[in-house]
Amino acid sequence: MAVIAETRTEFLVASSLDNALVAAGAGVTKRTRRAITRLCSGGGRFVLVTTRPLRSALELARQAGAQTLVCSGGGVVFDPWRERLLAAKMFSVQESRRLAAILRGRLDDVRLAFDSLGGCELDEDFRIGWADSPGLSWSERAEVSGPVTKVMVQSDSVPVAILAEKVRREIASMGAVAIPAPGFVDVLPVGVDHASHLRSLCRQGKASAATTVAFGAVPADLPLLDWSDIPVAMADADLESMDVAGYLAGPHDEEGVAEFIERLLGKQSL
Repeated sequence: MAVIAETRTEFLVASSLDNALVAAGAGVTKRTRRAITRLCSGGGRFVLVTTRPLRSALELARQAGAQTLVCSGGGVVFDPWRERLLAAKMFSVQESRRLAAILRGRLDDVRLAFDSLGGCELDEDFRIGWADSPGLSWSERAEVSGPVTKVMVQSDSVPVAILAEKVRREIASMGAVAIPAPGFVDVLPVGVDHASHLRSLCRQGKASAATTVAFGAVPADLPLLDWSDIPVAMADADLESMDVAGYLAGPHDEEGVAEFIERLLGKQSL
């Protein structure tokens, strides 16, 4: 078990939202908010990272006390307190329509959804975890009407890992592929993943003095874990995340992130 040295007290902590910071259908607990507040009060920073769109994740970011929200799989960066969009990398209408034509034309039994800053257009029967989020619109065949933060692909007949490989093969260099949840695959703009904003901060020297910590639980979190000095998998994370992580937190539905931050700040064994 590692112990953080006394001299390394500035932390940049990034946590995935679903399956890490919060339990399904739940908000941020009081204990978790207290741990994050203590972290930030001591000069640390907390970044919330999620595949969810801004409109679905913003309230949870505020509940957590996150200073920065990285959403839509990494392509959208938002300041929850100043209500400022800091960055947004998106597919153009032309690029999105080209992707849709390739995916619909070359893959059997797939449903598509097109997420944007303003809402999400989904094929009929596309199932999504945040179905109560505002701005969702289902139709028999969803169409692209503006710039898209990501394209989501779903299939009932192909396991998600195999679907991701098929999508990756068909779109080639047109986008990046991630698995954010068991139910679908994300196609993101080139260069976008859960850690792209954080890597940019480090390149700019804005996190050079900090010890970086990341919490992850699903395949889309692997870049986040790879980026950090202290990569932490939740106790109920998928096997890939556990293989990459050097540290283990408690289960996501038992305030595992809060408990680990408490130990981190208390310089206890991790």
